[in-house]
Amino acid sequence: MSETNSETLSCGEEDALKNLLISWGIEDKLDILIREHISIDILKILTEEHVKELTQNWRIGDKAQFIHHFTKWRHDINHPFWAECSSPLVFPKKADSCNSSDTEEVDNVNMLEILQSNKNGERVLQFYEKNKFLTDELRVFIINIAAQHFARKDAPMTLQASYKLETQILSLFPTEKLEFYRTERRGKIYVKSQNLKKQSKQIFMLENESPTASKKAKITFVPEENGEDLVQVLKYDKLSAEEFETKWISCANYRLNQVLNECSSLREILKKWPEYKSHYKLIDIDFSIMHKSHNKMLNWDQKILKLFNFLKKSKQLKCHGESTILESLQDEDLENDRGTFAVKTLWILHYVLFPTGRQVRKTILGKKEISRYTIKDSQKTFLFLGTILQELHDHIDFLLKMKEHIQPFILGIGSLDDTHEIFVYFDGDLIRFPNFLRSLDICFEMFHLFILQYPTASETFWIFLENYFFEISSCSKKKSKVSILLDDLEKQTE
Repeated sequence: MSETNSETLSCGEEDALKNLLISWGIEDKLDILIREHISIDILKILTEEHVKELTQNWRIGDKAQFIHHFTKWRHDINHPFWAECSSPLVFPKKADSCNSSDTEEVDNVNMLEILQSNKNGERVLQFYEKNKFLTDELRVFIINIAAQHFARKDAPMTLQASYKLETQILSLFPTEKLEFYRTERRGKIYVKSQNLKKQSKQIFMLENESPTASKKAKITFVPEENGEDLVQVLKYDKLSAEEFETKWISCANYRLNQVLNECSSLREILKKWPEYKSHYKLIDIDFSIMHKSHNKMLNWDQKILKLFNFLKKSKQLKCHGESTILESLQDEDLENDRGTFAVKTLWILHYVLFPTGRQVRKTILGKKEISRYTIKDSQKTFLFLGTILQELHDHIDFLLKMKEHIQPFILGIGSLDDTHEIFVYFDGDLIRFPNFLRSLDICFEMFHLFILQYPTASETFWIFLENYFFEISSCSKKKSKVSILLDDLEKQTE
């Protein structure tokens, strides 16, 4: 080895490179790579332009052998190599035939355009332009926005497509690293896209598929005579927020008739009325029209306090050792922090309204087993708490892998004592809320407006909320535990 070569790489680096080239059958190229100051770490970041320059004087056979092994090696170490280009990403006609001659351009997109077409995407771009770095939360936004864009286009997400998107992300945000967007085996955009595809088949089981199918027949709405005209104005005219809300209310009967009688699935409802996902206030408006006499959230304080005092005295809770959560609260804490008071009280309520049903579940290994729902199952289908945003997304991904029916539920970052961010899971998205009580209010309204089934594990809990807090008891089947608890609470005033 020449003196120049030995100065280029350390002995360890040279040995590692030599062993790699031997495994590829091209160890005779070692001196060339060393002369070009190429170590294994440099191999990981070579671009197409670099490879062309490196191999331009090689025999065709040597070049083909190097590129074949190099491409496979980069894929195996999770640093995929492909032809870099600035042209828009092309969706293949079929996910498994992206290199076939019959590939057809379905849609031309690139990461910048995807982000610019989305409000959260614009915020990500603006944040980076100002701060020159991204947070974990913003990375999650990028991954979700990209995957949802493909889902809306009904376009297949291939590994090659996800790799190209990742490269475009690194170009847009130079301080980012590839590992931020990769799992151990695949890209996070690809994984998220595949989960959304599964989601479209299995989330939101409608109540007309279950024994509780009775709500649609009980509520009818006669469409407004000018309903279609109002809808055209609503969807295509440029309206202020106030004008939009007025028009939205003006065609409520037309819309609710479609939701209740013409649409057979949540997907169909949201296809006709995607505005529901733009702001949860629209869900609140339509639920209030559907159930004019329901009890408003502002009137819940006395009910929460009564329930709290009942649970605090419950001998049943002492058996579970959970009474300490309530013992940390006093009546006056309700005025100081309604959200924390409510979330602790309702969390403990699951120990009284614990689930008793069984279901056939698949284990992570795919085996079927009959198991009984636990109190923890009931709590988690109502409220899941994580320490960071990624933990919430990981929980949703886990439910999808387990092929669970994911109904609307609340997620929070923090603890029962300090939940500082609150979301509701709805149709693949996490909708942010200002506080816990508002999230609870809208989550409940989603079940009833869109005729969705309560999660089986927490069904008894939700039926109690329906009767006690919202006072729309005619809408669901009866549960003896609920009736007993309602009776006990009623006696408490006597």
